[in-house]
Amino acid sequence: MEKLNIVLVKDASYGEVVDTIADVIEGGILLETTLSDGFQFTDLLAAASLQPLVKEVINDVPQFISEFIQLNENTAKAAVSEARIRILNSGKQLGKVTNAILNFLYVAASNYAFAKKTYEGGQHELMLWQAFIGGGEVFPSLK
Repeated sequence: MEKLNIVLVKDASYGEVVDTIADVIEGGILLETTLSDGFQFTDLLAAASLQPLVKEVINDVPQFISEFIQLNENTAKAAVSEARIRILNSGKQLGKVTNAILNFLYVAASNYAFAKKTYEGGQHELMLWQAFIGGGEVFPSLK
């Protein structure tokens, strides 16, 4: 069995995020299409054909994580949208599962931005309360 060595890469590219999302969705489309008529023994051949794609996705995971955690709301949404457009432009049809995955990623990108803004706002309010309780100045400087 081959050993995987996952290392997070600093300054990974935006393109890696798009590529990884598109690769996962394309693999999902293949599985959805293959299994749409129920499981057949021959479906195992289709699953075996996914091996190179699965290996590529696994190899891209470190760069994907590294870049994903650096994205802002707009960039994350753009990456999901670009992957979706790439897939649709290739003539492939999204199934229920693959469409749900893309929708989840898009909503998650938006929610992440909301959570980050809430956290940062909470930090600011905490600082004001700490200043108030400590007898410090809470009004902005007028300088």
